[in-house]
Amino acid sequence: MYVLANANLQEAEIANEVMSEIAPDNAIGYPPAHQFRAIALMKESELKTREETLDLLQWHLAQAGFRNQEQRLLMWAKLHQAKNDDSSAAEDLEQAGKLNPIHFFALSELELNRNKPMASKRALEKAADAFAKQVE
Repeated sequence: MYVLANANLQEAEIANEVMSEIAPDNAIGYPPAHQFRAIALMKESELKTREETLDLLQWHLAQAGFRNQEQRLLMWAKLHQAKNDDSSAAEDLEQAGKLNPIHFFALSELELNRNKPMASKRALEKAADAFAKQVE
């Protein structure tokens, strides 16, 4: 509880120090702590500029015990995009879209950036279908 309170008070350095003991960078630890560290890494760093940070983030994501599947998929999508693995990012966003159709819009944008207009259109159609079902 102390760790979370410190994180909420912008004392992330203290919280991360405590978390690093129970979720080390090179060993299996407490899965929720790995999740905390992955989220902290994603928030504090410029993902596209540091390969070391990306590797560390990937380690903590792999060890994390996410209860929220949607959050897990979105974090993996961001990591994959930062590593220029747009194919894996698209798969992550496709799965996230099945949980919450709003993510089909991000998938559509990604597909446009990959110069795949038909895939982009399909993602938008999936979003439209899912939202139409919600209002029926």
